[in-house]
Amino acid sequence: MRYWLRLIVVLTVLHAVAEDACPHWISVVPLKAEDAEGIVDDVVAQGNETIINGIAWICTIHPSGNPVVDKAAQYAETYRKLSPRVRAKSAVKQGILLQATMGHGGFPGEATPWQLTVRPDGKSVYRMCPLDPRFLDYIAKECRTFAALKPDFFMVDDDTRIVWDNIPGCFCPLHLKELEKATGRTWTREEVVARIKAKDAALLETWEKIKFDSLAALFRTIRANFDPETPGMFCTVSTAAHFKHAKTFAAMLAAPGQTPVVRGSGANYCGNDLFHPLQRRGQFAYQLAQIDPGVVYLQEADTCPQTLWSCSAAREYEAMVLQALEGVKGAKIWITRTVMTRERRSQTAYRRLFRENRGVMNWAAQTDFRMDGVVVPPAAGVDGFAERYLGLMGIPYRYGTARPGEVTALCRDNLKVLPREEIAKILSGAVLLDGTAANWLAANGFAKDIGVAAKPWARKTIQSHRDETGAEIGGMRVDAEFSDLTALEPGAQILSRLYNIPAMGATPVYEAPGSILFSNARGGRVLTFSLPLRSNRPTYYQSTMFSEGGKAWVVQMLKRLGCRLPAFFAGAGDVMCETGMTSKDGTVFVLNAIDIDTVPEPEMSFAQVPASIERLGGDGIWRPVSFTRTAAGTYVLSSPLQPHLPAIFRFRASTL
Repeated sequence: MRYWLRLIVVLTVLHAVAEDACPHWISVVPLKAEDAEGIVDDVVAQGNETIINGIAWICTIHPSGNPVVDKAAQYAETYRKLSPRVRAKSAVKQGILLQATMGHGGFPGEATPWQLTVRPDGKSVYRMCPLDPRFLDYIAKECRTFAALKPDFFMVDDDTRIVWDNIPGCFCPLHLKELEKATGRTWTREEVVARIKAKDAALLETWEKIKFDSLAALFRTIRANFDPETPGMFCTVSTAAHFKHAKTFAAMLAAPGQTPVVRGSGANYCGNDLFHPLQRRGQFAYQLAQIDPGVVYLQEADTCPQTLWSCSAAREYEAMVLQALEGVKGAKIWITRTVMTRERRSQTAYRRLFRENRGVMNWAAQTDFRMDGVVVPPAAGVDGFAERYLGLMGIPYRYGTARPGEVTALCRDNLKVLPREEIAKILSGAVLLDGTAANWLAANGFAKDIGVAAKPWARKTIQSHRDETGAEIGGMRVDAEFSDLTALEPGAQILSRLYNIPAMGATPVYEAPGSILFSNARGGRVLTFSLPLRSNRPTYYQSTMFSEGGKAWVVQMLKRLGCRLPAFFAGAGDVMCETGMTSKDGTVFVLNAIDIDTVPEPEMSFAQVPASIERLGGDGIWRPVSFTRTAAGTYVLSSPLQPHLPAIFRFRASTL
């Protein structure tokens, strides 16, 4: 008997581990009796022909009605009709998406009499309070109904949160009663909110524990009422008060032996901004940096309201590949229109791209891509060198902390969110600063580390910026964001100079340094530009560095700092470039045209002479790419780039 018990436990763990295999490409689909034949055919086609290896049937069990309607029973009836028809034709995994438990708000029809969550301002939101035992009993019953269907997994959506504008907690009578038990005194909602805003440490700690315990009770209830071996997944949101518990909550929902699965936040809702992928890449890099290791992290690849008019298929595919290269292992994908009706034509382009590029998407999510390039510290909501310049100019970058021999690039906005001790550590290595960073560092006690007492510009207009040889880097005009690099420390080396031209044809008059290289007492080498990087896209008078000459100069400055770029995009145009190593494919570089132009023959610069270059096809097969060497020493590839369709190449260096 003991042998069989041990065997059951082992098989249970092995089953959960098998379900944990990555990547998870999970498509959200409606569980409706209407158009059943069309839904089944679509699910089968997704599972058999595209990257999709799991579907999540939408089951919204947010309580509504008086008495409360048994929604799970209605979904179960439809599931029993549709699921077997899918399993007969496809091995795609079928799971249950608890698309709303507490609730997203919404329009319930007739409202339940149960306790709703209460905002800091006293207004109720149609989201159930997890402290109401009637709600937990209802959730337990609904989950038991789903468990009887034997789904392959379940996923809990991100409505399980009680945080409002970063003020945590539900301020309903049940939560205030819990606070009274914990502190031995009564509280009004207004008193609690005032203490939170005042950052009362003792109150915040107690209040956070109450919030955590009430949500944990919900997750434990869900987990306890599914079969133990059924894998569970968790969807989080980016708000700090919710995200910091994401791994813990995911672990509560996981089956024995299953690595916790967290779907992050960052959907491209109604987003067709050309440069949104740059920001989205940084957003997910920050989330990955914040969550502890030991988590399978998925993207939020939602295209709400699930039509091509809200987010193009190319834009969604592009973001999914780029995030996979950052270390995200799949996505919860919502590309099927489910509101009111299912419109078939609006979903075909997504499926075509996922079918034609399944090899690329799975390679990106499965490879051990070790990215290199200029390093940018990830920070929430901050656009730094990566988004403002490097990504637009085809210079490789990665998010994180610099390894030996790497260069960290900083703008003022990065510095404003970094701890001073981290800034000091960064300044002990190789660092590139723009003018806004120089002004901030000088004003905050780091002038001796950068070798100059930088301050906002108050001099004459600058029309000329010249390098050490006197060659023109680019014309410009300046404003208060420009940095006046004055009062040089001993040993500071001027690498470029700024000139005023009093009148047309007049001799240029030297005004101030344009860039300075300095070795500081921490052992660091700091290269400071007077030029500011102020926006994702440069405006008319901020375009100096956004030119062929400016790009060549920046690359040379990076080399002066010891930055080794195995490859970079040497052509003109907005093409993102990523480089790195994999254990199987060696040196890899990724090119992504982020404007609307096709790039017929991308031009690359390599640190080593290439012996061969191959491109990964959508079918997962590497194919040779022909290339020619230019007089300038760059290489032109006969492999066109289409806008917003990332191209992955591998590179072999010549041994001659």
